[in-house]
Amino acid sequence: MNPPNSAILCKCQIYHRLDDEKLTQVITALKDAGVRLRITEDLCHDAVHHPEKFRDANVFIGCHHRTLQALCDFAGKSDQATVFDVNHDVEKLLDTLTATPSDHQDAYSEDTVCRDWIAWYPVIDNNRCVDCGKCADFCMFGVYAFEEKKVKVVKPSGCKTDCPACARMCPANAIIFPKSTEANINGALELVVKPDAKQNESLRARLQARKASARLFKEDVK
Repeated sequence: MNPPNSAILCKCQIYHRLDDEKLTQVITALKDAGVRLRITEDLCHDAVHHPEKFRDANVFIGCHHRTLQALCDFAGKSDQATVFDVNHDVEKLLDTLTATPSDHQDAYSEDTVCRDWIAWYPVIDNNRCVDCGKCADFCMFGVYAFEEKKVKVVKPSGCKTDCPACARMCPANAIIFPKSTEANINGALELVVKPDAKQNESLRARLQARKASARLFKEDVK
């Protein structure tokens, strides 16, 4: 079991989406309180290349709540994570994590990431995804797979940098690009209400019928 307040903080060093002053405030306060803190330059990069880091923490600090949760899901973190938005949650974050100061030895570490790949890729908000498979059909780069009626991101490195086109056409607003500046794409909008099962089935049925009609049309053209 993870120790209390074992945290990872993302500095978003590649795209600089976080407030530097608030980052410094949070880092200083958590270090002074003895919180077990690992700082990374880019959590998106770690989710692909170092998912084991996610298993060792129970608190994630960075950009938007939905985005951080989706990154945890993508990295395979199975247990519950607490997430904080540096740009908006500073007071709550510090009240929560510094409530019981401790004196951990070697409690602070800072990781760098390899800059040979810009970690621009989508993650899926599983609370909203209806697994219609439209994104997998749309993407030309093999980023998604639709297997056993479930959508997954399987090739993040195949995504075209700065292209969030698949998120714009997602009927459930379930695709998040963490590094986008658009609030309806980067997870900033708190679309937390999960569509009920009846709505999910209705949307899935309509999309599958549309895909079936498209296949029949192609066959007729041949």
